[in-house]
Amino acid sequence: MAEIQSQCSKCGPGQVLDTSSTTCCYDCVNCNNYSQYTLVDDLQTCYNCTQEQRAFSNKSGCEDIIPVHLYYTSPIEFSILVFSCLGIVCVSVTYWYMFVYTYTPIARAQDEPTCCS
Repeated sequence: MAEIQSQCSKCGPGQVLDTSSTTCCYDCVNCNNYSQYTLVDDLQTCYNCTQEQRAFSNKSGCEDIIPVHLYYTSPIEFSILVFSCLGIVCVSVTYWYMFVYTYTPIARAQDEPTCCS
């Protein structure tokens, strides 16, 4: 006599069994979160990695997240700092101008009143 083979789908890593359908077989559903994984012997539950970890790309386990530090000596970080300070200076000069010259025609030409008048 021949052995009967199941026609149900096989779930891979990062997938859990969805037995909510009314048929005799089940469907595989992906774990939603990027930090969830499944164990090979337990396909019923998606497990969460710790806050310092993320799931492997195949969702079979967790790996540590390597922190990236920004240094002021790097050219990219220094340019971000310079442009941020430049933006703060521009906003401060505009505010100062509108505050000092509140009653001049240029300041009154705005459609809305200023907050400092």
